[in-house]
Amino acid sequence: MRSTLFTLSALALTGCSTLGLMSADPVATDTEQTATLASTSALTERPVAMPDAFQPARFALRSAGDNSAAPGQVITIQHYVRGLMQEMLVSMQDVAEQTPVAVASFVYLDSDFNQGNLLGNQIAESVMHELHNFGVKVLDYKVTDYIRVTQQGDFVHSRNYEELGGNLPAQYAVGGTLSRHRDGILVNARMVAFDSKAVVASAQSLIPNAVVNALLPSLTVNSMPVIKGAN
Repeated sequence: MRSTLFTLSALALTGCSTLGLMSADPVATDTEQTATLASTSALTERPVAMPDAFQPARFALRSAGDNSAAPGQVITIQHYVRGLMQEMLVSMQDVAEQTPVAVASFVYLDSDFNQGNLLGNQIAESVMHELHNFGVKVLDYKVTDYIRVTQQGDFVHSRNYEELGGNLPAQYAVGGTLSRHRDGILVNARMVAFDSKAVVASAQSLIPNAVVNALLPSLTVNSMPVIKGAN
């Protein structure tokens, strides 16, 4: 009888100890999760300093999902340039985020590289936009040192090299070529160092004909439609 009571007492003590451990674990787990969430929230709200060198994974995550079109969304050249820049930044080498970069017009591969076009110029504009959004220091070398005021408007950009500064503090240039394809335009983009001419990043993309054909030339002054009732 005494032995039986001793056994029951031991089992009761063991059960209480076990229940104590089981009840303590969830509390500790909840506390740890709360501390982890608070730490994560603090890290999210804390300003993050930009690193000296590119981190391809971070740049890819920054635009994750941006390259997929939502239902009903109009697909433009910008959509394909965004994917082009993501591929380029992932393959980038020896370039810091604050390194000055200039962007040139994209030209047809079978040309003499001296003739621009609307498509190549628009791709260059889109590349500048995407690089800036990715945190790259982009130089707009077509900006003059003044605002030119005329009867037609006020202008800060120019394609007259005499109105632009002679020195370009860019260390790298982004440019590329275009090639006609049965299904669209094949774009070859690359970033090249001015001093060594070494290619530090490259990417390729095919822009479908429907997207290319949606890009229309601007209207000239003489061909602008007349709006009835306008003064």
